[in-house]
Amino acid sequence: MVRKYLLHIALCVGAAASSFGTSSCINDPVHNSAVNALGDETPGYPEESQYHRPGQPCTTCHWTQGPGSNKFVLAGTVFWGQCNITDQEALNPAIVKAKCDRQPVDRAEVRVLASKGGAKCFYTNCAGNFFVREDEWNGLTYPLLVSVSKKLSTGQYKVAKMSGHIGREPSCSNCHDNPARAVSPGQVYLYEYNEKGELALPAEAKALKCPPEAPNTDPPKECDL
Repeated sequence: MVRKYLLHIALCVGAAASSFGTSSCINDPVHNSAVNALGDETPGYPEESQYHRPGQPCTTCHWTQGPGSNKFVLAGTVFWGQCNITDQEALNPAIVKAKCDRQPVDRAEVRVLASKGGAKCFYTNCAGNFFVREDEWNGLTYPLLVSVSKKLSTGQYKVAKMSGHIGREPSCSNCHDNPARAVSPGQVYLYEYNEKGELALPAEAKALKCPPEAPNTDPPKECDL
């Protein structure tokens, strides 16, 4: 922790020297602790890219205090299946692998209705991530109503609607973290376990190359309402 703190100081000094007056480094121990708590990057995803850290709270870094380069007004990750584990099971990697589906949904459609500012729809990328920069939705005002849908290979749509509303939190995973418990419904997902304890996912719920091998194959940023 001491090493990380000293590294943060060094980065702040460097940023201040190279871009006087615009450094995103803030001498806020609470914020710095939250950034450090994110830990290492998620293996298999390019660091510091639109694909990195699926399932983590984006606006810990992508907010006024940085260190992310863009401020997001809304961001999150959509997964295929529910993560059905207890706090104790979460400590066992084998159980997490067997019972917690962490497969992200590519090209899921996230529809958002704002109390002011209208409605918009955003696609997720191959990491399941979607994000809305501040300049991409001027006038966005909370609370928000949100639904997620995905067109399957059968032509049907799988739809999941949020039962409540988003009051003011811009990062989905600040509330939707694992495991599901009294203070969290768990990760954002399309399919849940049935009464038999089975998680029946469609055939397309499989690992994808991320980022895509072919250029320009990411979905467009916004989808039709």
